[in-house]
Formats: sequence, C-alpha cells, structure tokens
Amino acid sequence: MGTRILLLGIAIAVSPIVIAQTPSAVITLNTTPNPLGLGQNLFVVTIKTANGQPITDAQVALFLVMPANPKTKHPEMRTEGKLNNAGGGKYSGVALVTMAGTWNVTITATQNGKALGQTKSVLTAQATGSSTAKPSVAAGTPHRPHTHTHADAAALKNPVQATAESVANGSSLFAKHCASCHGASGKGDGAMAAKLKSKPADLTDAEWTHGPSDGEIFTLIRDGAKNAGMKAYRGVLPERQMWDLVNYIRSIGPPASAR
Repeated sequence: MGTRILLLGIAIAVSPIVIAQTPSAVITLNTTPNPLGLGQNLFVVTIKTANGQPITDAQVALFLVMPANPKTKHPEMRTEGKLNNAGGGKYSGVALVTMAGTWNVTITATQNGKALGQTKSVLTAQATGSSTAKPSVAAGTPHRPHTHTHADAAALKNPVQATAESVANGSSLFAKHCASCHGASGKGDGAMAAKLKSKPADLTDAEWTHGPSDGEIFTLIRDGAKNAGMKAYRGVLPERQMWDLVNYIRSIGPPASAR
C-alpha cells in the first residue's frame, strides 16, 4: 500500500548519485544521507535542459519500492509522493525509509502534462555505518519501564490522515494483531496479557509510557518493546498499515489535551 512522502521544501548541495539524460532534460538525483539510512532521507532532484538551463516549472514524482521477499516473508513496501519546487530547477522532499536493504527508486518528471524524462536506480539503505539517518529506536532495543519519550521518534510526522477509512483499517488490524494482548477495547486485558513479562498498556488512558506522539507510537509498533514482550511489526505489516494502527489507537485514546 502506498504511503505519502513527508515533504519539506528544502534543498542541499550533495554529490549526485544518479544522472539521467533524455532529449528533453537532464535529471540529477541527490540524497542525504548517501547511501540511504533508516529514518528520514532528503531527496533533491535537479532538472535542466540539454544545454544546461534549469527547468523551473516541472512536476516531479518520487517512488520508492522494496520488493517482497518470499524467503523472509516480508511484503512489498512502497513510498511515493511529489517533490516540492525549491526554485532554480531543484525539487526536494523527505521520504521515510523504515527498513534496511535494497530500494528501487524512480523519479518521473513532467511539464505541462508532457513527459520530460524518468530515471530509475537501485539504492541501498543502511542500518548503520556512514548514514546519518538512524532509526528512531533500534529494533529490539530494550525500553525503559518508566514513562519516557524518544525525541527522534517524536519528530516523525504521520503521513496518513485519520480518515474514517484509515481508522477502520486500523481497527481491523488491531483486532487481528493487537487485541490478544491489549484487549478488544485496548484496555490491556487481552487473553495473552497474563503470559507477558509486563501488563500490556491500557491504550485508552492518558499514560503513554513510550511517548505520546504519533511518531513514537508508530516506532513502538514498528520496532517492538523487548522488555515488555511486544513483538516488532517491521517487515510484518506495510508502513501504511502501521500508520492506520496509529490512527485507530488515537481514536480510542484520550483527547489531545490529556496526552
């Protein structure tokens, strides 16, 4: 399922990693960090004519796809969206990369409804190393039992609007994946609760042990909580479905004033 990019109208000078030339345009893609890292990555596309003049009125779309892997049983993951016009022939946006590995990246540029060109590349996201974009909470990292926050995770913005459809999808996912521990109504009284190291959180109260923001809830779903016995859903659920879960949890939780 597609997930919209978190778009920021900024541009930065970095070494180009992909250059494609067509009869209509020269398209250059830069990323920060390079190679990609887990978390937010900046994509900057520069578009010029064949003689080097910037094309300032293009429409640029970015698509990232990690193919499904039958061996690990993780489904296809997909992120897509339009880049912002940053001026001077540059187009930029920030995309959230949630899994290390190989991503197929496609940049498509049009102008007044006509194709300018397209560039495709295969980029690798790294969990560690030279990348400066780190996961908000490393998968499997023990969580402190007392109430706390994760600043990096809190910075993640929810790209999925809390529509009735999203909340309904989240409700179905919650019933399938979460209710056995958190209970049908999210009060932490599921059938499996007694077998866990610690009592599952009551998602309807005002206490958010791992942080109250959408980004922190998403990160907990994605990475799990080892000390609490909560499994990680990275590679189990597509990113869009995890954000649907966030929207559903919000719908049964306290009002914003109580967070």
